[in-house]
Amino acid sequence: MWKKGILTDAVRERAIEMIDTGFGLEVWAESGKAALKERKKTLERFREKLCPPQPFRKKIRIKPFMKLILHVGDIVAFQLQTMDKAYLANSCFDETFFRSCDGKWVVMQKAYDDVSYRSAIVPEVQDI
Repeated sequence: MWKKGILTDAVRERAIEMIDTGFGLEVWAESGKAALKERKKTLERFREKLCPPQPFRKKIRIKPFMKLILHVGDIVAFQLQTMDKAYLANSCFDETFFRSCDGKWVVMQKAYDDVSYRSAIVPEVQDI
C-alpha cells in the first residue's frame, strides 16, 4: 500500500504497533538468536519506511483472471437446508417461514455477468 501511495493511517498505525510490541517474534526466536536479530533489523527498517510521507498515488493495474462456471442463461437448482441453521432476527422474514423452507427447491437462471472491482478495505483499490 505504501509503494502505491494508498497506505491508510489505520493500517500504518497497526503495522507500527505490531512491530513495537514484537508481534510474532517468538516464532523467530525458535530459529535462533541470529535469525531473531536479523528479523528485528528487518522490521526496524520496515518501520522507518512507513514513517515518512508516502509517495504520490500510483495507478493500480488489475489483471483479473476469471473462469466462468455459469454462463448467461444457465439454470441452477439447489435445495434449501434451513432446519439446523442459525436464524438471524434481522432477516426479511420470520423464523417460522425460514424453518418451513427446509427441503424446498429454488430454481434460478443467470441473467447477466457483473464484476465489481471495489475493495471494502481500501476503496481506492479495486478487486473482484
